[in-house]
Amino acid sequence: MAKRTFLTQEELKTASSEVRAPQIQEFSEEGLSISRTSKEFSLWLGDCLQKKFEQLDGWEEAEPVALGSWARDELCPSSDIDLIFCGKNAAIKKLVDQIQEAGFRLRYRVPQNFSDWTEGVEPFDVLAILQARAFHWKTVERLVQQQARIEEKGASFKTQLMKAMKSERRERIERYNSISNFLEPNIKYGPGGLRDLQQALYVSQLYPDRFIDAERALKIIDEYKAFFLSIRQKLHLIGGAEVLTANEQWELADWMGFEDHLTFMKALQIGLARVSFYADWMVSQVTESKKKNRTIQSFNMRKLSDVFSSLKSDPGILMQAKVRENIDGIFRARPKSRALGRLLNTYFKISEDRKYLDALFRSRTLEMCLPDLHRVSGLSQHDHYHRYTVDEHIRQAVLKLKSFYDRPQGLGKLREFTRDFGSNDWKILLWSSLYHDLAKGLGGDHSTQGEDLVKEHFTRMGLSLRITVEVAWMVRNHLILSTAAFRMNPQAPSTWKRLHELGVRDQRLKRLAVFTAVDIQATNPEAWSDWKQQLLYDLVKTMQQPHAQNFMSLLTLAEEQKVNLSQEFIREMDPFVIASVPVKVLLDDYRQLKKTKKDLPLRVLKNRKGEVWVRFHRIKDEAGLFYQFVQWLFASGCRVQQSSVKTLKPYGVYDWFHLKTNLSTAQLIKRLEMIQNQESISEVKAFFEAIQLVSEDETGVVLSFRGRDRKGLLISAARALHELEMEITWAKVHTWGRQIEDIFSVQGRVEKKQLLVELEQRLLDIRK
Repeated sequence: MAKRTFLTQEELKTASSEVRAPQIQEFSEEGLSISRTSKEFSLWLGDCLQKKFEQLDGWEEAEPVALGSWARDELCPSSDIDLIFCGKNAAIKKLVDQIQEAGFRLRYRVPQNFSDWTEGVEPFDVLAILQARAFHWKTVERLVQQQARIEEKGASFKTQLMKAMKSERRERIERYNSISNFLEPNIKYGPGGLRDLQQALYVSQLYPDRFIDAERALKIIDEYKAFFLSIRQKLHLIGGAEVLTANEQWELADWMGFEDHLTFMKALQIGLARVSFYADWMVSQVTESKKKNRTIQSFNMRKLSDVFSSLKSDPGILMQAKVRENIDGIFRARPKSRALGRLLNTYFKISEDRKYLDALFRSRTLEMCLPDLHRVSGLSQHDHYHRYTVDEHIRQAVLKLKSFYDRPQGLGKLREFTRDFGSNDWKILLWSSLYHDLAKGLGGDHSTQGEDLVKEHFTRMGLSLRITVEVAWMVRNHLILSTAAFRMNPQAPSTWKRLHELGVRDQRLKRLAVFTAVDIQATNPEAWSDWKQQLLYDLVKTMQQPHAQNFMSLLTLAEEQKVNLSQEFIREMDPFVIASVPVKVLLDDYRQLKKTKKDLPLRVLKNRKGEVWVRFHRIKDEAGLFYQFVQWLFASGCRVQQSSVKTLKPYGVYDWFHLKTNLSTAQLIKRLEMIQNQESISEVKAFFEAIQLVSEDETGVVLSFRGRDRKGLLISAARALHELEMEITWAKVHTWGRQIEDIFSVQGRVEKKQLLVELEQRLLDIRK
């Protein structure tokens, strides 16, 4: 069974003192400077390994040649041991048996053709031969000959190698470029890791003429090679593998002398991003034609507008690298804020090509324009929700919004809300995507601080007041709709009130819904689901319904008239009433309720739909009030279509009834006033077809009375409950077509089973 490391327990103790943390003297945007490298420790590990193998029978006779990390002096405690054996088969078998029996993680091969070691070999292993190391003088000459053969091979062979390398890179990036890799990066195989780094060095070795002026890129790769190797070496010593887990990050940060693990991870993430970029660039440098390279280099970049126009004409990585070469010099004389605003207004648009928008990030153009974007570069967010670094999340948000702009059907049901979006709506969304998390890492609430950044930057850049106001609002409130949709009741007036107070209405509501989808998917694609899409859609549609719109109109009117609506009034208001009764009437009622200690006079009105509504109020709640109200309405010749029965603390009974009547409002008022003064009222008895228990809890039971719509049903139910001394806490009356359903929430002394028996005896239509 293979061991985790080739070191003994005693050697591991020694290794812990031999390994040295790199002393980082300078950490800048394009690289870092360290005074101590990982090579010394690799040499020590190599000596330990070689001494072990030299003690085995047949080591010299097997003619070993080291490949990979051992040959490059990049050995780590848990590295695989890669060897080519050029000796006799018997000696090789004898040695390999001993190595495997000892539990070493050996990967070896014997050349199929001793005249050409590349025969039948994968391209990456062919390249490894260029940096191989022979242990004995017998094989040194052979190795040198093989290396010369590889370097002498023609352009077609190099093209095959590059094609295979690009294929391997694509497969590896698809495998390792996951959202989890941002939190716990794979130091060896992940994007920008040691495998990418080594491939970049192989490319420069195969095509030295293409990198004569690439000192900057090669220096960056060389510095990060030492940094990453030190991390991998220490990681192996503390029991880790290739993935730097969250727990291990703390120990590595402390060992390397960083202030905290976030600072360490920021340095690492920036390094991985830089190496990934330059590895991609070096591969493109040799796979693209020399003509294209010359064309790219011919671009003249003296000012920022040249940068934008160059990337727009060619957003590829070669042009991005050209921009990186020039961007620092262009920004030494930083463009004036107004000029910068005009350029961003011109070149940062949702209608631009997706590759171009991505190039603005990868070329560092936006980072130089907005220093706060540089500040959040590599900033990790260790939680169960955020998976990307902040800068990567912002890039993902912009690109996700772009994908929805090009293909709105990607939003699913939310696509409906984009149908009337104009250029300003998309512009607000684009800038919001760029700024919504830009204040992270400053401490405090990033939403409010982000709002301040928008106001400060946009004002300085001279962007329009409307865009400034709307983007600032979006940044401040970009999280509130997800909270309302996923954690609050979308049907509750308290939810509408909260959103109304924050300004969520009209186009803001629709923009915020789209942005919420963008933000979630750019934060963690796995967190977006059909369920969340439906909840978000339902919330927006609910807020667009008449009852929600009227409710918010009520709040607006209250604000204008400086009336502070109580939470009780807001919570208990029935959506039917809100949707049907003019808000001026409701606000007038509320003002009277607050200041009076008497019953409000009867109110009768006809709304815009021609519906007649009657309101009764009693400051003191008494048994039988609902029954009494229903008696009066029945005696007036009206039929109840809907009702809202509420007791509002401390305002008393506040009941609304929607009536079907041929009387005018004046006639109905007169008739009701007359009926209220009568000593007795004739009654009629009607029967229901079904009485059911809907639910029960500590507050009481909810009952459903159903049947064909006929005269006297409601008053019969109200009378029966009154006679059984059941208190009605709330009631709903629904009439549709020829059917009626009266819902009552009641409490009293009669037990549930007995209550149903009594009601069925009194009200159930036994004649059916």
